[in-house]
Amino acid sequence: EKEAKKESKILGAVPYFLRAEFYDAKDVEKAINKDTKKLSAYFKKIKPDIIFVPQVNDKHPTHKLSREVALKSLLEYSKKSKSRVSVWGYEGLWSLFGEGDFNTIFAFDDKTMNQKMKAIASQESQLQRTRFDIAAKSLAQLRAAIVPEQALVGYGAKAPKLPKYIELFNVA
Repeated sequence: EKEAKKESKILGAVPYFLRAEFYDAKDVEKAINKDTKKLSAYFKKIKPDIIFVPQVNDKHPTHKLSREVALKSLLEYSKKSKSRVSVWGYEGLWSLFGEGDFNTIFAFDDKTMNQKMKAIASQESQLQRTRFDIAAKSLAQLRAAIVPEQALVGYGAKAPKLPKYIELFNVA
């Protein structure tokens, strides 16, 4: 939580902690139900317009459960509130999008990438095991190099010039 607070400050965001039980639960289904109720109540409080979840093909066990809790919570919240919330599935390092898996492109510049690198650097415990900073920047550069031709104009056509970095999402 200390690292997340530091990261949030860099990004100009306010952190909230669900303290989800499914992470350490022996009875995962029971924990997911409790976490779903907790997150649904939180949605009722903050009334989100957008939520970000791991993309549908993410195989990482924690990411899969996080997505499940978020979507079940959103369904429960939406039934009660009749609100429309956009769900942005994001590409992760364990779950890269294939062609046609994304429908939204976010292009950005060095200023945004520098802010992102500072935010990632605040997650020291994560960086000790995997260099997410290098991977995130490299992936954004790779996407900027290939996605304009692949997704915007078609193979063999001259791609438009976009900023140096691109991230991909599947928005529902």
